Amino acid sequence: MTTLAGVPAVARAQSGGSIGGRVVEEGSGTPVQGATVFVTGTQRGTVTRADGSYRIAVAPGRVDPTVRFIGYVTAHAVVAVVAGQSATADVRLVKAPLSLQAVAVTGTRRAANLDLTRSVASGLTLPVNVAFGAEARLDGYSITQGQKESYSKGGVAILDGPSAGKPATPGSQLFYGFKPTDETNTTRNSVAGYVDLEGNPTSALSLDLAGRVEHFSDFGSATIGKAPGRYQLPLGLSLRAAASTGFRAPSLAQSVYSSTASNVLTVNGVPTPNEVATYPVNSAIAKALGARPLTAEKSRNLSAGAAWTPRPAFSATFDYFDITITDRIVLSENFVGATVRAFLTQNFNIIGDIRPRYFTNAINTRTTGADLVMRDVAELAPRTFVRSTIGLNRNHTDVTRVTPAPPELETLAQKTLFGRVEINRTTEVQPRTNARLNVNFQRRDFSVDVQGARYGEFTIRPDATGSPANDQTFWAKFITDVSATYRFRGTMA
Repeated sequence: MTTLAGVPAVARAQSGGSIGGRVVEEGSGTPVQGATVFVTGTQRGTVTRADGSYRIAVAPGRVDPTVRFIGYVTAHAVVAVVAGQSATADVRLVKAPLSLQAVAVTGTRRAANLDLTRSVASGLTLPVNVAFGAEARLDGYSITQGQKESYSKGGVAILDGPSAGKPATPGSQLFYGFKPTDETNTTRNSVAGYVDLEGNPTSALSLDLAGRVEHFSDFGSATIGKAPGRYQLPLGLSLRAAASTGFRAPSLAQSVYSSTASNVLTVNGVPTPNEVATYPVNSAIAKALGARPLTAEKSRNLSAGAAWTPRPAFSATFDYFDITITDRIVLSENFVGATVRAFLTQNFNIIGDIRPRYFTNAINTRTTGADLVMRDVAELAPRTFVRSTIGLNRNHTDVTRVTPAPPELETLAQKTLFGRVEINRTTEVQPRTNARLNVNFQRRDFSVDVQGARYGEFTIRPDATGSPANDQTFWAKFITDVSATYRFRGTMA
């Protein structure tokens, strides 16, 4: 808020006049020294003195003084100046929100690929398609420290509210800037080769067999494969199935990412601001808290389904999938409590309620589900069509294994490495059912498109202690979008 007052006062008799007053900070009333005060539309101006005062000689009439100072919102005033008199314009400057450079993260990838294909006669119904190739890749990831004000402590206590007088969280709000200790610059390289064979043992059966070998400079080698197949039946019906294995090395970000953020967590049923720090698994702090070197995720994927196309204008597909991920990389729980705080203070000189966490191969998961998609085109009259698509999805994820808390955490009274909050984040915060409907009506140059979506319910469980009092279930929601289009023909002058 900017407060201005224009009060005429008697001055020595003269043909001109003047404006003057004090510039102070809103709220504290502290004088602002060095603020620029100038009269809009003229070259008259000055700067405020140590006590925030200023005075400018001006012509009589309406005067529009403007006050500017770095870090504050520019203020304006309107006063009336009488010849031979002085008008007072006191100004209260409001601090401007500070824009900070907090984040500087860079990811790079350079890759070279070679792919070759050829059809080879095999004595089967059709030739065998052979594809093979190679890839070389160089990945990079770097974090550069942010502006100092984005992560440093300002030394100002909280002004009001239930936490008045307590130390304010340092740095910028919500997301701290990256500190010098967060800086990193790392790279890794990988090479891979693959072979893919596709053929038709019979006119109705098609099979595919593929394998890939990949070597990472930091995580070793892995071999994966896939084997899809399809069988064509009469009446436009076909059956399909696939089995494959997967391998995913930890990303560079998961390996070296480091940051601190302010967050609101539920503690004993009360939303409480806290500082959550993510430490790289190879850092001294993470190791002291039981972090282990990350290993690659491995997966097994199974699917089976059918496709039906009884006529060109209609098709339907149904697929069931079953995906198992072993050694899945996730964030640990936030480690809390007086024992953790004392440990961090004593061993790493970290002061305050910091809640550390790190990436870890903590769980195995299994996701099952099904997809149903139907499409139809109906011609109601010449150049009049209705096109419709219906899509249904249902999925369910279970955590089938959780790594126990390592001994380092046990000694700090931390019984859980991956618990209620993170299990919920993995299994329940996404809707398990989704439905989509799209209907398009077109008659010559006019069309109407209706799109609808239904997202099923999901639940958030924010309390790590296990109390359901703060659990929130968000019921299913519908979203509808309707649009109309008309295409004009001819030309416009």
